[in-house]
Amino acid sequence: MFRTPARMGTIVYNNTFINSSTGRQSGDVTDWQNPEIHVLNNLYYHSGPKQNFYDIQTDPWEKLESDWNLFYSTTADTTWRHKYRSRANTLSDWQKYSGKDAHSVWKDPEFVNPAGRRPEDFKRRNPAHIKDLEASKYGPVCGAYITEEEIVGVE
Repeated sequence: MFRTPARMGTIVYNNTFINSSTGRQSGDVTDWQNPEIHVLNNLYYHSGPKQNFYDIQTDPWEKLESDWNLFYSTTADTTWRHKYRSRANTLSDWQKYSGKDAHSVWKDPEFVNPAGRRPEDFKRRNPAHIKDLEASKYGPVCGAYITEEEIVGVE
């Protein structure tokens, strides 16, 4: 998603990230040295092995605001990592270890064609009925490609 140095006060919201990291490659938030990054209402979907939702390698990571996100992996080995010292294998483990993502959820986003490769494959079924979580500042839906009218953002 972004690498060091991220811009001061970066806000990343309402994005859909599909298989954004594999093996030892970077995760969605990686190598950042910025003391203030906000990741909100994003959808993270991994269908390959050994992927990381977050791979945070530098401090201070305590000021990372990560919440109101939807995470889902079809494999059993997707993780959250911090400086290679801690690997959280479940959302619950990550929440306990990091204190982040208190309102985030783990659920299948129900894409139109999750095995696809085109953006339209990753639209979500039944858009009128999607409510992923309690409303955050950016609303109750995580990600993009639902109605094609979403505001997708990096500020």
